[in-house]
Amino acid sequence: MNKSYNNTQTDIFVSSDGKMSDYELSITSLMLNFESTINKLNNIVDFALLCFVNNISNFHEDTLDILEIQKQLKASRSTLLNTLKHDGIYYDKLPGWNHVINVRDDSNAIKHRGGIHVPVESLYNIPISKNVDLRKEKITDYINGIKTWLFNLIDEIERNSMNKDNTKDG
Repeated sequence: MNKSYNNTQTDIFVSSDGKMSDYELSITSLMLNFESTINKLNNIVDFALLCFVNNISNFHEDTLDILEIQKQLKASRSTLLNTLKHDGIYYDKLPGWNHVINVRDDSNAIKHRGGIHVPVESLYNIPISKNVDLRKEKITDYINGIKTWLFNLIDEIERNSMNKDNTKDG
């Protein structure tokens, strides 16, 4: 049975004049807000890593070198993480690390593929792709996970710094 759509009908997605309904506008705005939150969380991790690495490298204000700043700003996340690991900070063992990975993957899916993850092979060699999960519970979980990881990373950096100071003194 073919049902034709009459422009004068009203449903929750389209108003009687054929424009986006208030409901659809609200849902779309919420989804864009959640996507922005994921991207911002990813940016926060990158910026925090840049700050931590600069701090660890004794990158002080009184010795700022413009070329060094530009080099650091262009550094990839993996370069920054390798610097942490070289200093004995095992960021990937800290609580919340899985959230950092998932937020990065979701952010890249949003930016490059319209919110669709790269398909993975499954049983019977059928590629399966999934969309970024934009439920409120997932976003809240990401926020709490990133916060946990960052606070644990700060503690680890401070502990590592104190151990180095004690080694120098003793």
